[in-house]
Amino acid sequence: MAQEQFVEGVLNFRPADIADIYFYDPGPGIPRQPEFAPQKVRIHDARAEHLNASIDRQGFELVSTTADIAFNSDPALVHKSYYPAMERLVKEHLSAARVFAFDHDFRSSNVTEQTEHLRPAVMGVHNDYTELSAPQRVRDLLPAEAEGLLKRRFVFINVWKPIGHPAEGTPLAMCDAGSLGPDDLTLLRLRYRERNGQIHGAKFNPMQRWFYYPTMQTSEALLLKVFDSDESRACFSLHSAFTDPTARKDAPPRQSIEVRTIAFF
Repeated sequence: MAQEQFVEGVLNFRPADIADIYFYDPGPGIPRQPEFAPQKVRIHDARAEHLNASIDRQGFELVSTTADIAFNSDPALVHKSYYPAMERLVKEHLSAARVFAFDHDFRSSNVTEQTEHLRPAVMGVHNDYTELSAPQRVRDLLPAEAEGLLKRRFVFINVWKPIGHPAEGTPLAMCDAGSLGPDDLTLLRLRYRERNGQIHGAKFNPMQRWFYYPTMQTSEALLLKVFDSDESRACFSLHSAFTDPTARKDAPPRQSIEVRTIAFF
Protein backbone atom coordinates (compact mmCIF):
# COMPACT_ATOMS: atom_id res chain seq x y z
CA MET A 1 0.00 0.00 0.00
CA ALA A 2 1.36 3.41 -0.95
CA GLN A 3 2.40 5.70 1.87
CA GLU A 4 -0.05 8.51 2.60
CA GLN A 5 0.89 11.81 0.98
CA PHE A 6 -1.36 14.79 1.36
CA VAL A 7 -1.69 18.52 1.75
CA GLU A 8 -3.80 20.23 4.38
CA GLY A 9 -6.25 22.44 2.55
CA VAL A 10 -9.32 24.36 3.65
CA LEU A 11 -12.67 23.20 2.27
CA ASN A 12 -15.91 25.09 2.79
CA PHE A 13 -18.84 22.95 3.93
CA ARG A 14 -22.57 23.71 4.27
CA PRO A 15 -23.67 21.93 7.47
CA ALA A 16 -27.35 22.93 7.55
CA ASP A 17 -29.58 20.03 6.50
CA ILE A 18 -31.65 22.32 4.25
CA ALA A 19 -30.60 25.81 3.15
CA ASP A 20 -31.48 28.31 0.43
CA ILE A 21 -29.22 30.09 -2.06
CA TYR A 22 -30.91 33.06 -3.75
CA PHE A 23 -29.89 34.33 -7.19
CA TYR A 24 -31.85 37.54 -6.62
CA ASP A 25 -32.45 39.84 -3.65
CA PRO A 26 -34.96 37.98 -1.45
CA GLY A 27 -35.73 41.01 0.68
CA PRO A 28 -34.78 42.47 4.06
CA GLY A 29 -33.49 40.09 6.67
CA ILE A 30 -33.15 37.09 4.35
CA PRO A 31 -29.52 36.11 3.58
CA ARG A 32 -28.65 35.46 -0.06
CA GLN A 33 -26.90 32.22 0.94
CA PRO A 34 -25.96 30.31 4.10
CA GLU A 35 -22.54 30.82 5.61
CA PHE A 36 -19.74 28.41 4.89
CA ALA A 37 -18.20 26.26 7.61
CA PRO A 38 -14.46 26.17 6.70
CA GLN A 39 -12.61 23.04 7.69
CA LYS A 40 -8.95 22.09 7.35
CA VAL A 41 -8.88 18.72 5.61
CA ARG A 42 -6.25 16.25 4.51
CA ILE A 43 -6.44 16.17 0.71
CA HIS A 44 -4.51 13.15 -0.53
CA ASP A 45 -2.23 13.17 -3.54
CA ALA A 46 -3.93 10.63 -5.81
CA ARG A 47 -0.81 10.37 -8.00
CA ALA A 48 1.65 9.76 -5.17
CA GLU A 49 -0.67 7.26 -3.50
CA HIS A 50 -1.26 5.47 -6.82
CA LEU A 51 -5.03 5.69 -6.42
CA ASN A 52 -6.74 3.61 -9.09
CA ALA A 53 -9.87 5.75 -8.99
CA SER A 54 -12.95 4.44 -10.74
CA ILE A 55 -16.01 6.42 -11.75
CA ASP A 56 -18.24 3.66 -10.31
CA ARG A 57 -16.32 3.27 -7.01
CA GLN A 58 -14.96 6.68 -6.05
CA GLY A 59 -17.30 8.71 -8.27
CA PHE A 60 -14.43 10.34 -10.16
CA GLU A 61 -11.75 9.24 -12.59
CA LEU A 62 -8.76 10.80 -14.31
CA VAL A 63 -8.62 10.24 -18.08
CA SER A 64 -6.50 11.40 -21.01
CA THR A 65 -7.88 13.54 -23.81
CA THR A 66 -6.54 15.30 -26.89
CA ALA A 67 -9.60 17.55 -27.12
CA ASP A 68 -8.97 21.19 -26.30
CA ILE A 69 -10.52 24.63 -26.63
CA ALA A 70 -9.20 28.14 -26.07
CA PHE A 71 -10.11 29.71 -22.76
CA ASN A 72 -13.36 31.67 -22.83
CA SER A 73 -14.08 30.73 -26.45
CA ASP A 74 -17.34 31.79 -28.04
CA PRO A 75 -20.15 29.49 -26.79
CA ALA A 76 -21.17 28.67 -30.36
CA LEU A 77 -17.68 27.30 -31.05
CA VAL A 78 -17.71 25.28 -27.83
CA HIS A 79 -21.06 23.75 -28.80
CA LYS A 80 -19.90 22.94 -32.33
CA SER A 81 -16.43 21.55 -31.71
CA TYR A 82 -15.94 20.73 -28.03
CA TYR A 83 -19.28 19.24 -27.01
CA PRO A 84 -19.07 16.38 -29.55
CA ALA A 85 -15.57 15.52 -28.33
CA MET A 86 -16.77 15.35 -24.73
CA GLU A 87 -19.75 13.23 -25.74
CA ARG A 88 -17.41 10.76 -27.43
CA LEU A 89 -15.08 10.71 -24.43
CA VAL A 90 -17.85 9.92 -21.96
CA LYS A 91 -19.60 7.46 -24.28
CA GLU A 92 -16.46 5.45 -24.89
CA HIS A 93 -15.33 5.49 -21.27
CA LEU A 94 -18.69 4.47 -19.81
CA SER A 95 -19.81 2.25 -22.70
CA ALA A 96 -23.01 4.28 -22.82
CA ALA A 97 -25.62 3.96 -25.54
CA ARG A 98 -25.88 7.73 -25.90
CA VAL A 99 -24.36 10.86 -24.36
CA PHE A 100 -25.85 14.34 -24.46
CA ALA A 101 -23.71 17.42 -23.63
CA PHE A 102 -25.91 20.34 -22.64
CA ASP A 103 -23.98 23.04 -20.77
CA HIS A 104 -20.52 24.31 -19.90
CA ASP A 105 -18.65 26.81 -17.76
CA PHE A 106 -15.24 28.35 -18.16
CA ARG A 107 -13.74 28.97 -14.74
CA SER A 108 -10.77 30.97 -13.54
CA SER A 109 -9.35 31.56 -10.10
CA ASN A 110 -9.05 35.30 -10.80
CA VAL A 111 -12.53 36.01 -12.21
CA THR A 112 -14.31 38.61 -10.08
CA GLU A 113 -17.53 39.08 -12.07
CA GLN A 114 -19.26 36.10 -13.60
CA THR A 115 -21.13 35.90 -16.88
CA GLU A 116 -23.32 33.15 -18.33
CA HIS A 117 -20.37 30.89 -19.18
CA LEU A 118 -17.44 32.51 -17.33
CA ARG A 119 -17.36 31.97 -13.61
CA PRO A 120 -14.90 31.95 -10.71
CA ALA A 121 -13.61 28.71 -9.25
CA VAL A 122 -16.20 27.25 -6.86
CA MET A 123 -14.66 27.28 -3.38
CA GLY A 124 -17.46 25.35 -1.71
CA VAL A 125 -18.13 21.61 -1.37
CA HIS A 126 -21.06 20.57 -3.54
CA ASN A 127 -22.57 17.96 -5.83
CA ASP A 128 -24.52 19.21 -8.82
CA TYR A 129 -27.72 17.12 -8.70
CA THR A 130 -30.08 15.42 -6.28
CA GLU A 131 -32.55 12.54 -6.56
CA LEU A 132 -35.21 15.08 -7.55
CA SER A 133 -33.28 17.57 -9.67
CA ALA A 134 -31.52 15.00 -11.89
CA PRO A 135 -34.63 13.44 -13.45
CA GLN A 136 -36.23 16.87 -13.67
CA ARG A 137 -33.23 18.11 -15.66
CA VAL A 138 -33.74 15.26 -18.14
CA ARG A 139 -37.39 16.30 -18.48
CA ASP A 140 -36.39 19.93 -19.01
CA LEU A 141 -33.76 19.16 -21.66
CA LEU A 142 -35.39 16.28 -23.52
CA PRO A 143 -39.13 16.58 -22.86
CA ALA A 144 -40.30 14.43 -25.79
CA GLU A 145 -38.06 11.50 -24.79
CA ALA A 146 -37.75 11.91 -21.05
CA GLU A 147 -40.21 9.37 -19.73
CA GLY A 148 -38.72 6.60 -21.84
CA LEU A 149 -35.15 7.58 -20.99
CA LEU A 150 -35.89 7.71 -17.27
CA LYS A 151 -36.99 4.07 -17.27
CA ARG A 152 -33.37 3.05 -17.91
CA ARG A 153 -30.12 3.91 -16.18
CA PHE A 154 -28.93 7.48 -16.68
CA VAL A 155 -25.83 9.20 -15.31
CA PHE A 156 -24.80 12.85 -15.11
CA ILE A 157 -21.07 13.27 -15.78
CA ASN A 158 -19.17 16.56 -15.62
CA VAL A 159 -15.92 16.67 -17.61
CA TRP A 160 -13.43 19.07 -16.01
CA LYS A 161 -10.03 19.93 -17.49
CA PRO A 162 -7.41 22.69 -17.35
CA ILE A 163 -6.97 25.03 -20.32
CA GLY A 164 -3.80 26.72 -21.54
CA HIS A 165 -1.51 25.58 -18.73
CA PRO A 166 -1.50 23.06 -15.85
CA ALA A 167 -3.81 23.61 -12.86
CA GLU A 168 -1.50 24.44 -9.98
CA GLY A 169 -2.67 26.95 -7.39
CA THR A 170 -6.39 26.15 -7.31
CA PRO A 171 -6.88 22.47 -8.12
CA LEU A 172 -10.04 20.42 -7.67
CA ALA A 173 -10.59 18.22 -4.62
CA MET A 174 -12.91 15.19 -4.82
CA CYS A 175 -14.37 13.05 -2.05
CA ASP A 176 -14.19 9.27 -2.41
CA ALA A 177 -17.88 8.32 -2.65
CA GLY A 178 -17.19 5.19 -0.61
CA SER A 179 -16.15 7.31 2.37
CA LEU A 180 -19.37 9.34 2.53
CA GLY A 181 -21.51 8.82 5.59
CA PRO A 182 -25.30 8.41 5.33
CA ASP A 183 -25.92 11.86 6.79
CA ASP A 184 -23.09 13.78 5.08
CA LEU A 185 -25.13 15.23 2.21
CA THR A 186 -27.21 18.37 2.75
CA LEU A 187 -29.83 19.96 0.52
CA LEU A 188 -29.19 23.35 -1.07
CA ARG A 189 -32.27 24.84 -2.69
CA LEU A 190 -31.40 27.18 -5.56
CA ARG A 191 -33.93 30.01 -5.71
CA TYR A 192 -34.33 31.86 -9.01
CA ARG A 193 -37.14 34.28 -9.80
CA GLU A 194 -38.53 32.04 -12.52
CA ARG A 195 -37.69 28.57 -11.15
CA ASN A 196 -36.14 26.57 -8.32
CA GLY A 197 -33.42 23.93 -8.35
CA GLN A 198 -31.54 21.64 -5.99
CA ILE A 199 -27.96 20.60 -5.43
CA HIS A 200 -26.15 18.90 -2.56
CA GLY A 201 -23.94 20.62 -0.04
CA ALA A 202 -22.15 18.60 2.64
CA LYS A 203 -21.27 18.35 6.28
CA PHE A 204 -17.69 17.61 7.23
CA ASN A 205 -17.09 14.07 8.43
CA PRO A 206 -13.58 12.98 9.53
CA MET A 207 -14.17 9.63 7.80
CA GLN A 208 -14.34 11.32 4.39
CA ARG A 209 -11.30 10.77 2.19
CA TRP A 210 -10.45 13.65 -0.13
CA PHE A 211 -8.14 13.46 -3.15
CA TYR A 212 -6.63 15.71 -5.81
CA TYR A 213 -4.34 15.37 -8.80
CA PRO A 214 -1.48 17.88 -8.46
CA THR A 215 -0.56 19.93 -11.51
CA MET A 216 -3.21 18.50 -13.80
CA GLN A 217 -2.13 18.83 -17.41
CA THR A 218 -4.15 20.13 -20.35
CA SER A 219 -4.05 16.58 -21.74
CA GLU A 220 -5.89 15.29 -18.66
CA ALA A 221 -9.54 15.51 -17.65
CA LEU A 222 -11.57 14.52 -14.63
CA LEU A 223 -14.85 12.69 -15.02
CA LEU A 224 -17.08 13.65 -12.08
CA LYS A 225 -20.19 11.56 -11.54
CA VAL A 226 -22.74 13.94 -10.05
CA PHE A 227 -25.72 11.58 -10.29
CA ASP A 228 -26.33 7.91 -11.08
CA SER A 229 -29.79 6.35 -11.10
CA ASP A 230 -28.18 2.98 -10.31
CA GLU A 231 -27.81 3.03 -6.53
CA SER A 232 -25.52 -0.02 -6.52
CA ARG A 233 -22.71 2.21 -7.84
CA ALA A 234 -21.18 5.47 -6.63
CA CYS A 235 -23.98 7.99 -7.12
CA PHE A 236 -22.43 11.35 -6.21
CA SER A 237 -19.08 13.13 -6.38
CA LEU A 238 -18.65 15.89 -3.83
CA HIS A 239 -16.01 18.30 -5.10
CA SER A 240 -14.61 21.77 -4.57
CA ALA A 241 -11.75 23.96 -5.68
CA PHE A 242 -9.21 24.68 -2.96
CA THR A 243 -6.02 26.64 -2.49
CA ASP A 244 -3.02 24.29 -2.59
CA PRO A 245 -0.68 25.58 0.13
CA THR A 246 2.28 23.86 -1.55
CA ALA A 247 1.80 25.44 -4.99
CA ARG A 248 4.43 27.88 -6.21
CA LYS A 249 3.55 31.48 -5.47
CA ASP A 250 3.94 32.62 -9.08
CA ALA A 251 1.65 29.93 -10.53
CA PRO A 252 -0.65 31.41 -13.20
CA PRO A 253 -4.37 31.65 -12.39
CA ARG A 254 -6.12 28.37 -12.97
CA GLN A 255 -8.20 28.29 -16.16
CA SER A 256 -10.54 25.38 -16.82
CA ILE A 257 -13.65 24.24 -18.62
CA GLU A 258 -16.39 22.01 -17.25
CA VAL A 259 -18.85 20.40 -19.64
CA ARG A 260 -22.04 18.81 -18.27
CA THR A 261 -23.27 15.62 -19.92
CA ILE A 262 -25.89 12.93 -19.43
CA ALA A 263 -25.08 9.34 -20.32
CA PHE A 264 -27.97 7.01 -21.16
CA PHE A 265 -27.75 3.21 -21.11
